[in-house]
Amino acid sequence: MGAPLTLTIEKLVHGGRGLARREGTPVFVGGALEGERVEAVVTAVRKGYLEAALARVVAPSPDRIEAPCPLVATCGGCQIQHLAYRAQLEAKRAIAVESLRRLGGLAADIPPVTPSPEVFGYRVRADLKVGAIAGTRVLGFHAARSRTVVPVPACPVLHPRLQAALGPLSDLVARGNRGLAGLDEVELQTTGSGPDLVIVLRIRALDRRALGAIGRELRGALPLKGLVAYDQRRHRWVGGDDALEERIDGIDCRVSDRTFLQINPGVNAALVSAVVEWAELSGRERVVDLYAGFGNFSLPLARRARLVTAVESSPSAVADARFNARASGVGLRVASSPVESWTPEADEGSPDLVVVDPPRAGLTQAALDRAVALAAPRILYVSCEPATLARDASRLALAGYRLARIQGFDMFPHTAHVEILSEFIGPP
Repeated sequence: MGAPLTLTIEKLVHGGRGLARREGTPVFVGGALEGERVEAVVTAVRKGYLEAALARVVAPSPDRIEAPCPLVATCGGCQIQHLAYRAQLEAKRAIAVESLRRLGGLAADIPPVTPSPEVFGYRVRADLKVGAIAGTRVLGFHAARSRTVVPVPACPVLHPRLQAALGPLSDLVARGNRGLAGLDEVELQTTGSGPDLVIVLRIRALDRRALGAIGRELRGALPLKGLVAYDQRRHRWVGGDDALEERIDGIDCRVSDRTFLQINPGVNAALVSAVVEWAELSGRERVVDLYAGFGNFSLPLARRARLVTAVESSPSAVADARFNARASGVGLRVASSPVESWTPEADEGSPDLVVVDPPRAGLTQAALDRAVALAAPRILYVSCEPATLARDASRLALAGYRLARIQGFDMFPHTAHVEILSEFIGPP
C-alpha cells in the first residue's frame, strides 16, 4: 500500500481501467490509457493483482484528450471521457473480443462498434444520490469506487431536460425542505421523443402535503409531467402522471416510471433496427421475446411476424406492453411471468426465433435452460455486459448453438460499457 510504481499500460480492460504488469503481477490503474507510461501509487493489494491510482502521465497516449467535464476525476460516471471518441469505440470492441475469448472460449471477429448519434446530452434516465458536505445536503453521483457523493451542478452526458432539473432539485435539497428530510435518491426520467419529465424520489417517509407543494414548485420551473415518491416500504405517492411516451420504430409507446427504458434513444433506435433486420421475418414466423419489457423489440417484431409472445415479469412493464399493443393496434401476446417459469401456450408451437434481453447479470441457468428448451433455430441475444454474454455464449455452445455474428452499439459514451447484439444458430 502506498508504493510508487512506474508502469507501461498494455491495454484497457473491463471497467475502463488500464492494465500494466509489475514483475508479472497485474496492476489495474484507473484513468490510464493504452500505451501510456505512467506513475501510479498502490491503493489495494488483492489476491493475484494490485490496484493503483494514477499519479502522473509521463508519456501520454496520442488519443488522450482534455475531458470536457471538470468532475471526471472524482465522479464515477464517465471512466473514459479523457479518451478520444473514435478510440473509445475501438477500446470497447477490443474489450468485448477479449471477454469472449477469455471467459467464453470464443474467437469472435467483432466489427467496429456502432457509434452514438449524440456523444453528449444523450442520457434520458439518471439516478442521483443525496449526501452531505460540511453539514449541507447535496445532490450528485457517487465518486469512483466509493459511496461518497460528488455534487453535480451540471453533467454533460445528461439530456438537456435532465440537465435543467439539476439546479432546482439541488436548491430544494440544500434548503432542507420538510418533505425531503429523508430523501436518499432522485431519479430523473425523460425520453427522446416526448417533451416531458418525470422525477422519482426515494425517501424514508411520505409527507403527501409537502410532496404536493414540491411538485407545484417544480412545475413552475420544469416541464414536469409527474412527481413520484416511494418510501422504505415501497408505498407509492404520485403527483401527476407516472408515465412518459417514447417512439419505437414508429410506434408511440407508454413507459411508466418503474419500467426499464434504454438510456440512449438514438442508439436504441439503431439497436431495434438491427434486431428487426437480423430477425429476417417474412410474416409467417413465431417469435418469443424473453425479458420483453414494454415491447421495445416485441412491438416492431410483431408487425412483421405471424405471432410474437412477449415474456416479462415486471408488473409495470407488462401493463405498459399490453397498453402499447392495444393503442398501436399491434397483435402481441404478453405473458406475465418470470422467464424461468414461463411455459408456452398449447397453440404457440416451437418458435422460429427467440430474442433475449436479460439484465446485466445475464441469463440464470434456469432462464438459459428455458430458452434452449424452446428449440428455436436462432437466438438473438442483446447484452449490456460482455462478461456475462461470454459466460452465456459458452453455455449456449454446450447446448449446440454457435455464435454466427455479433455487433456492438455504443449505448453509453464515455463509460466502459457497451451494448452487444449476438446471433446464435442452433443445431441442425
